[in-house]
Amino acid sequence: MAALMAALMAALMAAFRVGNIELADVRVVIFGSGSAGTGIAKQVADTITTDTGRTKKLQHRYAECNSSTCFPGIGLGAVLSRTRILSDNMLVAAARALASQSPALRDPSRPLLPDIENISEISVHIAWAVIEKAIKEGYAQEEEIQSHENDLEEWIRV
Repeated sequence: MAALMAALMAALMAAFRVGNIELADVRVVIFGSGSAGTGIAKQVADTITTDTGRTKKLQHRYAECNSSTCFPGIGLGAVLSRTRILSDNMLVAAARALASQSPALRDPSRPLLPDIENISEISVHIAWAVIEKAIKEGYAQEEEIQSHENDLEEWIRV
C-alpha cells in the first residue's frame, strides 16, 4: 500500500509541475474503496499541507462517495426515458449534472461532491440530464416525455 501511495503522489506531483499548478491551489478527489481510498486521500492531504508550508491547520474532508450519488439518477433517467442504450454521452451528462451539484460551487471550503443525504434532489437533476441526452441522441422511447424544462422536472418527480 505504501508503494501505491508513493507512486500516486509522484504522479500527482509531476502532473502539477507540468501544469504549473501550485499545491496550495489544488483540491483533489480520490475515488477508492474503503481504507485504501481514505488512506490515499490522507497521504495527498498531508503532502499538500507539508509542501505548501502553511502554518495554519487545514481542514480536510473525507467523504465516501462511491457510485451511490450517481447511479440512482442514471437509472431513473434511463427507466423513465425507456432508453435501451446508455450511451457514453448520457454518462457524461450524468457526471456533469452531479458536478453541478457540488457544494464547493457555493462555498469553496465545502466538499467537491454532494452528500448522499441529498440523493432525491441529486437523482432528479441527474435523471433530467440523462433524459435530455437520450432524447437528443434519439434513444428515448417514451412518448410522453415532457418537453418544457419545468414540466420535465415535475414529470420526473411524479
